[in-house]
Amino acid sequence: MTEMLSPDLQLISPFLPGSDRESLQRLHALVGEIRHGVFSVSDESLARVKLAWWRDELSRLLDGQGQHPASQALISAQPEAPSRLDGGELGEILEGLLMRLEGRGYNDADELLLHAWRDQGALAVCSARLAGAVHDDTLAAARDLGLAHALAGTVSDFENERRQGRIWIPLDWQREAETSPESILRSAPDTATMERLLTPVLAMAEERFAAAAKPCPQRASLRGPALLAALAMQDARRCQGKRWQARRRSGLATLFRAWRAARQELRLEQQPD
Repeated sequence: MTEMLSPDLQLISPFLPGSDRESLQRLHALVGEIRHGVFSVSDESLARVKLAWWRDELSRLLDGQGQHPASQALISAQPEAPSRLDGGELGEILEGLLMRLEGRGYNDADELLLHAWRDQGALAVCSARLAGAVHDDTLAAARDLGLAHALAGTVSDFENERRQGRIWIPLDWQREAETSPESILRSAPDTATMERLLTPVLAMAEERFAAAAKPCPQRASLRGPALLAALAMQDARRCQGKRWQARRRSGLATLFRAWRAARQELRLEQQPD
């Protein structure tokens, strides 16, 4: 099995409770397998066939009968995964991959939020459920953390996505910035235009991240999504501080930031509900 674990997930793993670490890694490895399978082919029709197969596989997983090694590894790490996970939320992850496959642009902030939910929000909620979260406030905080993670990534990954022909900034915000998809794809926007395009995205991310920092029951179940969101927010803020230019990370500095985020999350876990 090819494990597609993000560098951030590997960084935060030492700061996760031992009982949750493996199940979180297995869930992300499963999603990584799906993404790799869908985007490793150039034929869109074949990618859709793979998505359909994975839709059936996730149904089998929820029945405890997963066939793919990644599904079986998840159940092995967390035998209660079939009963804890929600089929609708897993399906939203697939819908997010379909949106990316089709390369759809977004008209407004609501469509951007839908993209963020399907890109990272549903995965964050699934992660919290695996760690035992059942309270509505806790699941809402997980959703906010996932949204913040995705929106922050939209900021820090803007140039990389642009070079690959993808723009996730809503069309109405592009018009307000006096630009267009054609202009953005033709050449990198200047700093002033980047400011107008990305500032509202970062503001939305900050709002969601702050909302998720409120005390809630079962806070410890959020540690994985919280640390991933914290690292993404730090990247987006650094991007803003560098005039919207993404910078290569220093491994040691990023590890320190992960440690600092873990300390902050532990303080939140110790607060009364």
